[in-house]
Amino acid sequence: MLTLDYIMSRSVRLPETVFPLGADYRYVSEDIKKVNRRYSLNIDNLLAATPMVWAHLPEYHIGQFLVTNAEYHIFVTSGPKKTEPINYNSPQLWRDVWDSLYRVVSANIHYKTVSEQVQVQEQNYGGCQSFVEAYIDSLKYEIQRVVDRTEGRVTFKDPDALERLFSFVKFKLRGVITGEEDDLFGFVDEISNPYEKAEEFAADLNDVVRTARKGYLEVADSRTRAALRAGAKTVEPLLFLKRFSAACRGGDFEASIPLHKVLYPRNWGAPSGGSGGIAPTMVPWEQRPVTWITFYEALAFCIWLTRFHNTQEKGIIITLPNEAEYERAATWPPEPLNGTKMVVDPKKKDILPWLNRSNHEFHHFFGQEGIDLYGKNWWNYVMKETAREVNGKKIYQLVGFGHQWTVERYNPKDYGYARLRQPMYPRFTRVACYDTNGNKLDVVDYNAYQNQNEWLFVVRGCAEILGGPGLATRRFALPPLRGYPDVGFRWVLKPV
Repeated sequence: MLTLDYIMSRSVRLPETVFPLGADYRYVSEDIKKVNRRYSLNIDNLLAATPMVWAHLPEYHIGQFLVTNAEYHIFVTSGPKKTEPINYNSPQLWRDVWDSLYRVVSANIHYKTVSEQVQVQEQNYGGCQSFVEAYIDSLKYEIQRVVDRTEGRVTFKDPDALERLFSFVKFKLRGVITGEEDDLFGFVDEISNPYEKAEEFAADLNDVVRTARKGYLEVADSRTRAALRAGAKTVEPLLFLKRFSAACRGGDFEASIPLHKVLYPRNWGAPSGGSGGIAPTMVPWEQRPVTWITFYEALAFCIWLTRFHNTQEKGIIITLPNEAEYERAATWPPEPLNGTKMVVDPKKKDILPWLNRSNHEFHHFFGQEGIDLYGKNWWNYVMKETAREVNGKKIYQLVGFGHQWTVERYNPKDYGYARLRQPMYPRFTRVACYDTNGNKLDVVDYNAYQNQNEWLFVVRGCAEILGGPGLATRRFALPPLRGYPDVGFRWVLKPV
């Protein structure tokens, strides 16, 4: 599994083309318009947020499926196996995933206190040299924000406990943060042990966990509060500290711990996975999409595959899709560029992946009360019926099986793809494109949006339970330093 032949066999080639990003309700099929009117789905209003822009995309291959737990498990276990040339515990991998293109410099988090006062927490990641370091800081920021939301109802026993504890976390994970070249990266003086004995660590850990738990019980939603009262670690900072405490137990107090012992999908019971307790009538754990991982963990998986198989020497990189690559795969026929002139028909755009085969709307398959998507029979049926067929192969799980990370940053001011309509945005002119009425089309040469002033990242696709229909044109945005229960990813392969 995860050989290059395996990856290619589970990918679909999409030729270079021009396609409409977004959609226009005028071109939606009459069958869908009837359903829209009958059930008041507001599809017309949803499409208005993403008006059509004609875009050029080079050839690429996209994964047929969302990456599974079994596939991601190979990545995680590459750490303890010390797989070469790069593995899950390699410092360079987590530095590269946090490079200048994808790093978060800062974030302003708006939140409400218990008295409904709006406050802003400024998070600064400018000094972080690795995703692991930034992730640790993000957990510390979240705990502090939760405590601040209580307006003094919840406080730390020792006001310095939070800072000391997370300094110790960095110290114990220094192997994956700094590697063997500490002086080169200037970490020697920054990452040190703040404790003289283990009892001091235990006291701070208990103080932070107790305080954070009380804070969440004050400000979290009812479902999270109920889970916390039942003893579940349903919030990411508490889950991480539980894993960290277990990894520290019984070992050398000064020794570093490997990343795979504390950072892996949040719904896994251990680095070895979480397959227990699933009934035979349900989809096995190994076949389910991996979720509960950050954007950076998803991207690291792709970088690891690229390095492991040395695909760059073959002129190929494995990465996450951008918005246009996802949407083209989910909505547009595989029409290659043709000569120097091409006529394209906007009516061929499908706002749901399966519309080239059937006219069912989203809720025919998803979000049905009393039906578990992970029941084997229903899963197999929905997988088959909602796939998009492309040149004899199918692309599965494009909507309804979870949101999907993309490499695009989200610009809240870019309503209606305004950036693509700017005169200075690169145009594609090698092939003259016309609509069916003979009008020449303005075609942009699409590139992913990577302005570092924006810290949210775009997710595409959608979860099974969603407000409104899960159109393949809908856009969502999430903080990239958190894992979510309904967010997975798929790979793309494209020329360097």
